[in-house]
Order: sequence, then structure tokens, then C-alpha cells
Amino acid sequence: MKRIVLCVLMLFIVCGSVYADIPAKSNNVTDEINQSFANTTKKHKFWEKPTKSSKLKTPKPAKNEKETVHTTQPAEKVINAKTKALEKEKQQLINQEKEREQYREIQELSNQYQQAVALYTDNNLDEALNAFTKIPDDKRPAQAWLLMGNILLDKDKKEEAVFMYGRAILTDSRFYKAYYNLGNLYLADDKFHMAAEQYKLAAKYCPNNPYIYYNLGCTYLKLGELRKAKTAFIKAIELNNQIADFHYNMAYVYKKLNKEKQAKTYLENYNKLTGQI
Repeated sequence: MKRIVLCVLMLFIVCGSVYADIPAKSNNVTDEINQSFANTTKKHKFWEKPTKSSKLKTPKPAKNEKETVHTTQPAEKVINAKTKALEKEKQQLINQEKEREQYREIQELSNQYQQAVALYTDNNLDEALNAFTKIPDDKRPAQAWLLMGNILLDKDKKEEAVFMYGRAILTDSRFYKAYYNLGNLYLADDKFHMAAEQYKLAAKYCPNNPYIYYNLGCTYLKLGELRKAKTAFIKAIELNNQIADFHYNMAYVYKKLNKEKQAKTYLENYNKLTGQI
């Protein structure tokens, strides 16, 4: 028993010297624990609420640097844009081909028309008529219808000629030559009222042609309308006073109106122009 007490005493003495050699940071164990816990919390701060200053901020670009914005266009929009571009290019090609086709058609029609006119000028009337008929009706110009009417009239096919002149007018309502030729046809057929109407229409669309007024004056003479005839002949002479027949018919009208002096004047003009004086 004494040995056990002695051992315990010696052990206590040794331990006390060891603890005496280690300097104590704190005399209070609780303070040490609190200090250790405080150090831990300062290091990790798991429990603290975030403050405004603790939020992450995106660094602003420098003044001399421009902020780059990266955008991406959806692939579908890119495909649609390319498709539209291809469709537009395709339509342009189609339109160009149509224009070329129209040009070729116009050239072909022009060549046919010129060939027919050349045959008409050379008095190859049958060949000319055949050449004109090869031109489609809806592509045939008013002048072509007129020349076809002239050919048929030369063949004494008056009804067909009237039809051709009418088609010329349908093609171009201001085409005075068709009215004029219709007037000549009706005048030759003693259809004086119809002739007068056609001549007046011809004069409406071509007011500077003296022969229209001369033929209108002749028509009024046939109808016995002397004053209207006189007005028409005066207009013809105003436009061209070098045509002898204009003066002769004017003299005839004045003679019918019992104005011998005026009749004599125009008769003298006629003789001068014909070289009889």
C-alpha cells in the first residue's frame, strides 16, 4: 500500500513539472474555447448574411475599350434568308427569259410584216395578202389591216375590204387612213352620207391633210350642200394651194352660188397651175 501511494506521489510531481514548462495562453478554459471558435468563424464565416459589398460585380470595360456584344442568329432564319434570296434570283431569271422570248417574238413579227409590206410595194398583191394573213390577228397592226383592205378592194371585194378597214379602226381608233379609205369606198358607191361621216372622222384625227377636206367637199357637192362644200374646199386650199383640182372645184361651187367674180378668180388659179396660161 505504501508503495502504491509513493508511486502516485512521484507521478504527480513529474506531471506538475511538465505542465509548468508549457506557457498557458489563457487561465480560463472557456476563454480559450471561445477564442478558438471566434478564430474559426472569422476564417470561414459560414453563418454571416451577404452584404452589398460582398456581391460579385462585373468589371466595367475601360473607356478606350468597346464592349463586345455577341449575338447569334438562329439557323432557321439564316436558311429562310438564303431561300428567299434564291427564289428572288430564280424569279429574275424567269423574267429575263420572258423578256428575251417577247423580244424574239416581236422581231419575228416585225420581219413578217416588213416582208409583206415589201411585197405590197412591189405590187405582188397575192403574195402580200398571204404574208399578212400569216401574222396572228391579235398581233397584226392597223396598217396591215389597211393594206389587206386595199388589196381586197383592188380585187373588187368591197365587203371584205370594208371588214379589213373596220378591223384597222378596232386596232387603232385614231388611225385616220382607215376612215379616209372607207370614205373613198362609200363615195365611189354613191353612199354620200356614209362617206361624209368617215371623212369627218378622218379630219378629226388628221386635221392637216388637205385631201380629206377636198374629198369631203366633193361629197357635199354630190349631196347638193354647196356652202358646206365651199367651206371644205377653202380649208383644203389653205392647207395646200398648189393643187389645181382644189381651185377648179372651188370655182365650180362659186359658179353654182352665182358668184361669177370669185369663180373666175379660182378658175384662173386652176389654169395657172395646169400651165394653160
